[in-house]
Amino acid sequence: MSMYAKKLGIALVALFPLIAAAQNGAQDPVAEYENLLREIRGLQAYNALIQRQISAQEVELADIRVAVDQVPDLERQLPPLLIRMVDGLKEFVTRDLPFLTDERNDRITNLYALIENPQVNDATKLRRILEAWSIEVEYGAAYQTFQGKVPIANDDRDADFVSIGRVGLIFQTSDDEATTGAWDANNNSWIVLGSEHRNSIRQAIRMARNQIAPELVLLPVPPPQAE
Repeated sequence: MSMYAKKLGIALVALFPLIAAAQNGAQDPVAEYENLLREIRGLQAYNALIQRQISAQEVELADIRVAVDQVPDLERQLPPLLIRMVDGLKEFVTRDLPFLTDERNDRITNLYALIENPQVNDATKLRRILEAWSIEVEYGAAYQTFQGKVPIANDDRDADFVSIGRVGLIFQTSDDEATTGAWDANNNSWIVLGSEHRNSIRQAIRMARNQIAPELVLLPVPPPQAE
């Protein structure tokens, strides 16, 4: 059979359903043919979309394979990085104003213990370390008061402290409110201030405790630390 005869046979076979449909009172063969063309075009568009999605997924899969190959290197580099982050936090707290010292040092001690704990995954360790750094950042904008002890004349006295971010740290003795002072960052020591600051520091402490409404007060803030 020649090639033309084959094509003619295929065409006749394709037309048989249309002819049969026309004989049975179905839709016009031309309209049916146009519907088939529309369906074909719709399927072609859908296939093109699927192909683009497959291509995009292949690119993403290649990126994932590269990331997976790099995981062993990252796993080896992460523990030293975590230790350096906690070491940096410890040095930062040591050089910072001495407020909430016990609380902050306990947080650092717990982070070192967390790093050495083999039952905690690295992701959790990193999250906890970042949370600790975030707390230290928040201290920089905090206006807060707390109680503690301050060395005065070779004696540890109970005192009320108020910290103004990292700008200043001042205190007033709790029992008599007679002694006021501030942290001298240049000399890393506490200094006793004159009695003229007593009322303003008392007001600052009460405002930090929300005992009185906020108002403008003049506080003894030391000059910036020289480099």
